[in-house]
Amino acid sequence: MSLENARAIVFDLDGTLFDLTPVVLAARQRVAAFLFSNGFFSTRAYALQRINTLERKHGPYYSSSPYYFAFFDIAKAVFKDKPDQVRRFLDKQNTDPEAEPVEVLVSEMERVYNAEDVEDIRPYPDALHTLRELRHAGYKLFLVTLGRARRQRNKIDRLGIAPYFDRIINEGPPAHAYWFSELMESHNLSADQLVVVGDRTHDEIRAGNRQGLTTVWLRRGRFSRETPAVGDRPDYEIKYLAQLSTLLHLSRVGKSPDRFRIAVIGGGTGLPTVLRGLRPYTRHPTAVVAVTDTGASSGRIRWNLGVQPPGDIRNALTALADPEQISQGLFNVFQHRFPNSEQESGIFKNDHIGNFLVAALTQQLGDFHAAIKTASDMLHVQGTVFPASIDNVDICAQLTNGEHRYTEWMVRKPDKPPIERAYLVTNDALLRELNRKNSALERVIDPETGQVEIRVRQEHKVHLEQNQIRAPREARQAIADADVVVIGPGSLYTSVITNLLVPDIQGALVKRTQGKTIYVCNIVTQPGQTDNFRASDHLKAILKHLPKNQRDGVIDHMLVQDLRIFQTSKSEDWHPLLKKYKKDGKVLVECDTETLDALGPWTRADFLEEFHPDAIERGTGDFISHDPAKVADAICRIFCGLSVPDYWGLDE
Repeated sequence: MSLENARAIVFDLDGTLFDLTPVVLAARQRVAAFLFSNGFFSTRAYALQRINTLERKHGPYYSSSPYYFAFFDIAKAVFKDKPDQVRRFLDKQNTDPEAEPVEVLVSEMERVYNAEDVEDIRPYPDALHTLRELRHAGYKLFLVTLGRARRQRNKIDRLGIAPYFDRIINEGPPAHAYWFSELMESHNLSADQLVVVGDRTHDEIRAGNRQGLTTVWLRRGRFSRETPAVGDRPDYEIKYLAQLSTLLHLSRVGKSPDRFRIAVIGGGTGLPTVLRGLRPYTRHPTAVVAVTDTGASSGRIRWNLGVQPPGDIRNALTALADPEQISQGLFNVFQHRFPNSEQESGIFKNDHIGNFLVAALTQQLGDFHAAIKTASDMLHVQGTVFPASIDNVDICAQLTNGEHRYTEWMVRKPDKPPIERAYLVTNDALLRELNRKNSALERVIDPETGQVEIRVRQEHKVHLEQNQIRAPREARQAIADADVVVIGPGSLYTSVITNLLVPDIQGALVKRTQGKTIYVCNIVTQPGQTDNFRASDHLKAILKHLPKNQRDGVIDHMLVQDLRIFQTSKSEDWHPLLKKYKKDGKVLVECDTETLDALGPWTRADFLEEFHPDAIERGTGDFISHDPAKVADAICRIFCGLSVPDYWGLDE
């Protein structure tokens, strides 16, 4: 369903406009206290453990009330083990002697769980921003909440959201379908004019689908991990409410997902991060991918098979794979990485199956570009993936001391003078020099890392042929035609600038006459490439590698992480990793506002990924990442002329 005809939006309350988790935890604790205080459990902690265990067993939602089946199991067990204690409790409550004890105990637990006083709840950080934007844009806003009326009214009052809605329906039964129909009839709306937003695909999304409404699933909170049934699949899936406003504004300017053209230039893990985030906004993104990698698995494949590096291409392909079309088994195998242990993996240590597959297709078809197209078909890729160069090329760099470094691994290796400029050479030219008698270059295997290193022999000068390097014609055209071109994030020289060194890519970029070109700055510096770099230094390095007389206006906007979030209590989980980073020479990229102002438009906001404990165990080559949904939403908002909201909650 399309959003182009939308005139009104109906929101669910719990879990959609605010985080329900604190409310649920507090309700569980109340029930645990009730069970303990009445002698049904020996400790409050054990009672809480039983509630949590049964909730996971039965799932997070039920037909009668959120915890009916969990409470029923507890009541049945308590009555079996302590019947006299249950009867004494019932007598104190003046319960009807004919009443079923288990059901009465369940009702008491439900009453305690659904206490009318609500805890300290707040709207999601971007919720009020979104509601204001939608009202300003002229949409009618409705709120439908079908819980216990007084408790739900207390939530609405505490959240302070009532003034934003044209109508609030706070009733029990009938169900969502009835109220959606009633809203359409009373406000003279057709099905294609009403949008339903909720966090439960099995409830409000299902009801909206059955009535032919446009449905938007806020995939956030305790229902975010569920897999929707066929009839419960939404038309749009978002993570932040602000994305709804962005999608509606895009539809108003004729940029529905079928017509919104976005090209992303980059590599490494930054490129797939952006591609994953763009899913709600465009169905046909273009990825222009770096192909100069010589590290790890890609490097071994390059040196042994003579093909272009497949690793960054593989990342882009899997980011764009259609999860509803591809076999999960094939997807998992394509992404499988052998353990980084010789004992477990032998010669395949740390290698990706997907890299071998792309390399095998290249050998079979005799063409890297054709191999990518075939792999795209296998993975049901939504969009198009192009290598930045159809030639097998290597990135090299001249350092500030005049020294030259050859191949990507040597360019990004730390503990060297800063990079003065980067440039490309063909792999053939490099190999010819390596194989030449009395070559100025030598190939060495680093005993610590196992990486192939290309070093310059002492007292030798290197002269490499500068052959023409070409990009796919379709990649050039995609950049020229794009509504938005995104550059980065990612390793500044080896994932971002390396693409801009291809003359065709560079030419297509500087000659753009429409749309926006947006650079996404990294969150932390990278030893060997951006030591001591501030935000402006990243942008200056990019502009330095464009033609001197064509730099002005190439980058329309820059996105920079707001470091103030790391001073808030919500960021405490990140602090151990930041300390570890500092020891490795990685620091947060400072936002030097005055210099950035002089360079052009930019936005500082929160783009940080959600914390996961696995982040602490990341290797030295990994970095704090952007949140796909936040950064993609900000990119699309810049295109629409909308402000970027506070996704984090700094204003709180």
